[in-house]
Amino acid sequence: MLLKKITLENIRSHVLTEIEFPLGKTLLAGDIGCGKSSILLGIDFALFGLMKGVLSGNALLRNGKGAGRVQLEFEIDENSIVLERVLKKTAAGVSQDTGSISINGERVEKSAVELKQAVLELLHYPGDLLSKSKGLMYRYTVYTPQEEMKQILMAEADERLDTLRRVFGIDKYKRIQENGELFLKLMREKRKMFAVQIADLEEKKKERASKQEGAAILKNEILELETQLKSVQEKLRVVEKQLGQFEERKGLQQSTQHALSMKQAEIRHLLAARERNLGEEERLQREIERLQLEVVDWGDEELDYRVNVRVVEQEVQHQDLEYRRLLAAGAASLAEKNHLQDVVDKIARLDVCPTCNQKVTAEHKHKLLGEEEQRLLQLGLQVRELESRKVRGEEELSRLKQQLESLRALEKKQEISRLKKEHLAAQKTRLLRLEEEDASNHEKKAVLEQEAVALQLQLEGISLEGYEGLQEELTKLRLEEPDINGEWVAKKRDLQHLGGDLQRLESEILEKERIQHNVERLASLHQWMDEFFLEMTRMMERKVMAKVNMDFNGYFQKWFEMLVGGENLEISVGEGFSPRILQDGYDLEYGNLSGGEKTAVALAYRLALNQVINNLASEIKTRDVLILDEPTDGFSDEQLERMKSVLDELKIQQIILVSHEEKIESFVQHVIRLRKEGHVTRIG
Repeated sequence: MLLKKITLENIRSHVLTEIEFPLGKTLLAGDIGCGKSSILLGIDFALFGLMKGVLSGNALLRNGKGAGRVQLEFEIDENSIVLERVLKKTAAGVSQDTGSISINGERVEKSAVELKQAVLELLHYPGDLLSKSKGLMYRYTVYTPQEEMKQILMAEADERLDTLRRVFGIDKYKRIQENGELFLKLMREKRKMFAVQIADLEEKKKERASKQEGAAILKNEILELETQLKSVQEKLRVVEKQLGQFEERKGLQQSTQHALSMKQAEIRHLLAARERNLGEEERLQREIERLQLEVVDWGDEELDYRVNVRVVEQEVQHQDLEYRRLLAAGAASLAEKNHLQDVVDKIARLDVCPTCNQKVTAEHKHKLLGEEEQRLLQLGLQVRELESRKVRGEEELSRLKQQLESLRALEKKQEISRLKKEHLAAQKTRLLRLEEEDASNHEKKAVLEQEAVALQLQLEGISLEGYEGLQEELTKLRLEEPDINGEWVAKKRDLQHLGGDLQRLESEILEKERIQHNVERLASLHQWMDEFFLEMTRMMERKVMAKVNMDFNGYFQKWFEMLVGGENLEISVGEGFSPRILQDGYDLEYGNLSGGEKTAVALAYRLALNQVINNLASEIKTRDVLILDEPTDGFSDEQLERMKSVLDELKIQQIILVSHEEKIESFVQHVIRLRKEGHVTRIG
């Protein structure tokens, strides 16, 4: 990486500053507080953003401003890169806003974390630095403020060693060992847990063996019961077959007995029918003889009487209708006569007309009475005529009814005679049928008697001897079979349950044997990791650390010798990279050194770190740039002169120094002067 240009806007004392960085050695010169270190912080911010505890937004943003930005242009492997980060002020404080990155002119906006990820990838820094609060690789290879380096030298040995492990990239050995110890602990805990789980393995195996033995006994008993059951079932089939044959004979016996009983019943029925028919025939003969005496042959007269009855009935109906009509006409004429009589009486008493209210004259009254009396006379004659006709009609109706009664009595005699004649014919027919039935029954009786004899002989030939004995044997076998079958089912069920227990035990034993295998595997793995892997890791770490320590010690002594010269001071680092200072053969504490000596130790340590890290991490892209902030603080003139040799010896393409020492200007190719006017940094 080579820096090209930085732009600071509202960053501390920089309102708007643009600085270009050439190759070679460049000095940022100016009085204390003129904004030199702010440029270095701006570079740090542009690359990695804000870092908790190291670089805060409040420390960067210019007082009174709501926003600020830093734009850094640099080059990596001939790729032109422009980073821009933005600060904004909110009620909660100063934070980073969305920034951007341009690679060969292609600009992409990214969040603060995404920008840091992109920078780490460009610089080939380890990816795990993304989640760390400090960019250790950058701060130990490119830019470390001198005061921070002194703090490292004054830190506790374990803290310094852990820090350097991460910087050198060999903290992985320690992590491997720590993780290995954790893994060993987990394996020990798992082995203890597994040991508890398999503690009853042998008991389970004994239980399995016992249950297997019980299962074998049950199987033998089940086989014996199956043999007994088959034997009983075979006997049952034989007895049931024999009983079936007996049942067939018994059924034949019952059907034959039933047929014989039916034949005997039919014979008895025929005999009873014969007795009933004889009595009925005698009764019919007597009835026929009586009817023959009572039946009279009327001949054609029967038909004439029937015709006369119908004619007289019609005449009676006609005369009855006529009589009723005369009654109705007489009643109507009589009613009309009575009405006229009332009118005549009213006219005779009438003095004033009820219609016109005028007086009725005697002549008018006489005229009216004459007309009404004439009509009344005619109605009287009509009523008398109707009365006379009614009397004649009543006499004629009475005569016709008497004639009809006589004809009906004669018709009834004829009907009785006809019925007796029909009854006589029916009785003769019934007598004939009874005689035919007697003859048929006699024949049937003879046939039935022959069939009954044959059935009796057949019945006597059917034997049921031994039937009851077979029934008793069948009952015994049927009682014995469910007992054997029940015992067989119970033992099968016991065997099934035992099989389930064995299956469960087998599963448990297999699982416990698997766990036992895991225990043995874990024990082997534990032994390998404890006695070989971790020991090999420790040995590798010691060798790597010894090599790093040797290289570091060589560089450290070289740079310190160049900076201090022939002083009676000897310097080296121990295994924990703690500086060891000897003066005239005596140990000397770092805190007891002079200011210039402390600065020399810190700078030599810093340069040694730079070279060792660049050698170990050859793939990082920041080996071509070095930033030194006030590296000569407290140096004497002689030490300042020695600083030139150190800078020449470094062989780094781009070195940026920050110093207020004017003498340093003669050591560099480029000088960028800064001054502060009214709290604002100016260039030139």
